[in-house]
Amino acid sequence: IMLKSSKCILHNKSFDELIDLKEDPCEPGGYFVINGTEKVVVLMEDLALNKFFVEDIEVIEPVGRMFSERGVYKSLQEIKRLKDGSYIFTFGNFKNIPIFLLIKALGLTKDKDIVELSEVVDSDVIFQMSEYSALSDTEEAVEILAKRFNLVGSQKEKGDRVSFYLDNFVLPHVGVQEEDRFEKAKLICKLFKKYYNTISGNGD
Repeated sequence: IMLKSSKCILHNKSFDELIDLKEDPCEPGGYFVINGTEKVVVLMEDLALNKFFVEDIEVIEPVGRMFSERGVYKSLQEIKRLKDGSYIFTFGNFKNIPIFLLIKALGLTKDKDIVELSEVVDSDVIFQMSEYSALSDTEEAVEILAKRFNLVGSQKEKGDRVSFYLDNFVLPHVGVQEEDRFEKAKLICKLFKKYYNTISGNGD
């Protein structure tokens, strides 16, 4: 029986009555005693897997989250707008990656295609995208990511490690092969569209 619940003998007892029963009158209850040990029921709340949700839209830095699951592996993916207005993507332990840099590293290199998929034409967003307009291929984007990840080794070794991270930790439910990267890039554009529309008041 939960202490101080309606079935408990301490229910609705006054301050003095609890003292007479040698109970702490300030004890809130709400837990169980099992074999002499206090036990509590812990509320566990988790996001639905492979579903994207935008939380805390009233705060300065609202967050869009998804747990991407493949098999027994589950990787947290986040889209966030920072105080300076920049949009970043976090996957696993790799935090605050510029979202348009990640999209280009995944193989979607044309700004025009990114705009068409995300349907976001805000001037600030386009300006952020233009920071990486000079990246004409994925290799350049991967090289910049390697620097952000502080990887060491030869250029090939660093490129291979970034590729491993992109394949296995970015939206693993989409796939973990090199050929899946383009679909991941397209999905990130769609997630960004939902995130942007939600925090700007255009969402459902």
